[in-house]
Amino acid sequence: MDSVEFQIGNHTLWAHTLSAAEVVQDYLPLRFSTLHREMHWAKDGPKTPFDLRDGYDETAWPFGIYLDGQLVAATRLVSADSPAELPSGSFITDLPMYTGRSAEISKAVVDSSWRNCGLFTILLTRCRVEAYAYEIRHLFISVIDSERARAFLSREGFKIVGSPFSFEDQTIAPKPQAIVAHAQLDSEEALCSSKHLDSLYAAGCQKLARRSAS
Repeated sequence: MDSVEFQIGNHTLWAHTLSAAEVVQDYLPLRFSTLHREMHWAKDGPKTPFDLRDGYDETAWPFGIYLDGQLVAATRLVSADSPAELPSGSFITDLPMYTGRSAEISKAVVDSSWRNCGLFTILLTRCRVEAYAYEIRHLFISVIDSERARAFLSREGFKIVGSPFSFEDQTIAPKPQAIVAHAQLDSEEALCSSKHLDSLYAAGCQKLARRSAS
């Protein structure tokens, strides 16, 4: 499952764990174009994509989706012995509730040309499968607060933790309020997520095919 490839007409979709070189060459530039140039969330006026690299990139598990050799969506899974050590750790309420290893889906970005094609859902589901494989039981994610985001997270089995807050880390400081959501992983849920991935890839390929043809 580490690498999957699909043909979409004349196009090729390739999803896999990113190498260290791909993080630098592809993932950081996608972060730069999305978080800095498009959304204007970056702190301290970064001049190059490498300026958006942080300490979590050293140990995080990065996953990406390529279309015809171009990275169009990517995220990273950051794991820790305690949720307090995660990127959103300082915003997670009732920390003693979450015993055991935890992880956070962090810095998920999708190229603006390929949004609403199911790629974010693929990233999220792939992270769930990976997290369970590494015996992680608590999965967190921070997103910009909106009714649409809350509805999406609820459908994906996440529950909102605490109240909206102003997110800030080493490299970004979004102006809109954010929320943290949590999902507890178990064997049955992980099995369902793994099986669900195939249908997500198939649906994503169909949407990408229609988008590329338009």
